[in-house]
Amino acid sequence: MATGCAVSGLTGTPGTSGIEVRSGSTVQNCSVQNCTVLYGIQDGRGSTVVNCTATGNSADATVGFSAGISAPDRCLIRSCTALGNTHPTPNNAEGGVGINAGFSSLVVDCQTAQNDGDGIRIAQGTRVTGCHCSANGAGGAGAGIHAYDFSTGDAGWNQIIDNDVIFNVTGIDIDTTANMVAKNRSGGNGENFNILNNNRVGPILIPNQSGAISGTGDGEAAGMGSTDPWANFTY
Repeated sequence: MATGCAVSGLTGTPGTSGIEVRSGSTVQNCSVQNCTVLYGIQDGRGSTVVNCTATGNSADATVGFSAGISAPDRCLIRSCTALGNTHPTPNNAEGGVGINAGFSSLVVDCQTAQNDGDGIRIAQGTRVTGCHCSANGAGGAGAGIHAYDFSTGDAGWNQIIDNDVIFNVTGIDIDTTANMVAKNRSGGNGENFNILNNNRVGPILIPNQSGAISGTGDGEAAGMGSTDPWANFTY
């Protein structure tokens, strides 16, 4: 278990991490900032990362992929923040990722913002819920939440449920089939949704604009345009 650690200003050799733990570990209340490393926090299989931050970290130019927080598979990442992680190669969605989660993981109640690549990047069988992703893709390419094609032709089986994505290059980007996308709010992105065919997607609605509202009355509220509890909204 790593608890209450703080790593700042570290320049590691290519491929190293600010904090790295083995399988079945817990990393909590830790921070890694302004380091030159492949991963700010890297945990092993079946590990938990909770209440941690990875901010302002950058990868060496010799590696194409980097992330503030990275977990391989069957991990829990909860209540974490990944902010302003960068990569020297522009237009590289997998460089300077905020949070990277592998197979069959949970990403819950996290915040990613102003990362060069994707805010949250997932492979297969992972659930992302309650997260807020803003202004990711700062290096020119990247999504708030990205289910990427990890193996050509394989289905994703991810669940992207009840998240907020704003001001990203792409809001929610789905490159695989057989994912579920529902109850999300997407606004102010270059492209709010980019979803491959053969996925399960709740209705995507644009609510009508309200009139002026004052006091406690809602007479000028336009409503959300749907009673479907699984609807996604753009605004």
